[in-house]
Amino acid sequence: MSNAKTLINKLLVDVFNRIFNMEEEYLHRAGCRLSLNEVHFLEIIRNSEEPNMEKLAKKLRMTTGSTTFAISRLVQKKCLPRPNGSDDRRKIILEITAYGESVLKLHDQFHNEIVPGLLSEYQFDQDEDFVRALENVGQFFTKKYGYDE
Repeated sequence: MSNAKTLINKLLVDVFNRIFNMEEEYLHRAGCRLSLNEVHFLEIIRNSEEPNMEKLAKKLRMTTGSTTFAISRLVQKKCLPRPNGSDDRRKIILEITAYGESVLKLHDQFHNEIVPGLLSEYQFDQDEDFVRALENVGQFFTKKYGYDE
């Protein structure tokens, strides 16, 4: 790899890891005992129309079994109510509990604090090239790997 490619790779990995670790630490300091993956799973449930295990499995590219396991963990952690009713649990619409909503509120708070802080520190809000570069990176990952929330 050329020096520029090596540096870009290092910077992308470093930024991703820092944000991931900062976000996880922020949530844990606030008393949240969920993993960041579990929080993001809740976020996907919140942002999905009529979320059920089957739809989530498809959206997350997971098996229904893996999705069921993740849902069970969120039920144990009181973020989702225990599903009952339908014979086919894959079809039950998932709803987030008040505790789960409070976790998502914390998660949203982190994002609402980090972006304005970054913008005020570095004046990126006036730099269209920075915004365009981030959009291009996002589009690259969507095109290359086909993942788009």
